[in-house]
Amino acid sequence: MKFLARVLLWLATIWSAAWFGGQLFNALMVVPHFSRNAPLLIVAVVVKDHPARRWIIFGAVCALVSLMALLGWMVPTINRLVQSDHGGLDAATVTNQLRQWTIANWVRIGIDFLTFLAATRALTISRRVLPGPLAMSETRLSVGDQEI
Repeated sequence: MKFLARVLLWLATIWSAAWFGGQLFNALMVVPHFSRNAPLLIVAVVVKDHPARRWIIFGAVCALVSLMALLGWMVPTINRLVQSDHGGLDAATVTNQLRQWTIANWVRIGIDFLTFLAATRALTISRRVLPGPLAMSETRLSVGDQEI
């Protein structure tokens, strides 16, 4: 049991480090990019002929479906199943619902991946359409510069 606790602690630590790294990357690289061009992103959603519009909307719909599935069914189901009495359910029902939950989780991960692909596609399309070079970092050096 001690070994399992140690392994789970390592996994939690690695997961936290990856999450923190992702949040740090988002704060330092992605947010400055979008805040510098926020009006253009809003225009991309509102203007019907903007090429990134359908990808932005598709990504938003995928994220919304994933969130609704997670909060509407998956969290209450797993919450009930991990209780000591399994929410008063018999063993066959618990096994069946756990199998359904596992399949639903893989489907949700797939939908989250579609959200990522749509966002990536919207960024690449908007990068080609928006005027001027779009650096992902505010500290990027211009061509020929050696220091800030």
